[in-house]
Amino acid sequence: MFNLISNKPITVAVSSCLLGERVRYDGEEKFSMDIEQLRKMDIELVSICPEVGIGLGVPRPPVQVVSVVDQLKVLGVNNPEQDITVALIDYARKILHQYPDVCGYIFKSRSPSCGVSDTPVFSLQGKELVKSSGLFAKTIIEHTKFPVVDENCLSAPECRARFLQAVNRYYKNKELNT
Repeated sequence: MFNLISNKPITVAVSSCLLGERVRYDGEEKFSMDIEQLRKMDIELVSICPEVGIGLGVPRPPVQVVSVVDQLKVLGVNNPEQDITVALIDYARKILHQYPDVCGYIFKSRSPSCGVSDTPVFSLQGKELVKSSGLFAKTIIEHTKFPVVDENCLSAPECRARFLQAVNRYYKNKELNT
């Protein structure tokens, strides 16, 4: 499917838990065979877990996206004083510089860090208000033009094909402009 124009593989970043790494807050993983199949297509997968990347341990207390005075923050569920908002945003910017060859990103759905569009946003009182992006994913999306998807979309054949075509186009354009 991929028409490589150089010897470099196409690089796609992936939420680490989707690659089977036990990095989630509860120490579990969410391995996705759909993502594992990409390795057979000359795609190099780069594993990234923003919560571990900012120094949180495994397991760790859960966090959630909270709307605070029309601003989204990532706060501890049991300890709202735990605010990792700035750390996640800073880490996203760091990752963009650390991995300049990335041509797409596969995020973990519903994650307060990595959700693309289906992450619950809560009020300070704990009421679910809307769905949005996780703060790490939101920052990546705002600062890049490469395609992003979550594992749920990737499991649908049509969506997977659109994502892979978009990654291939992004790769080709990037290679032609370097």
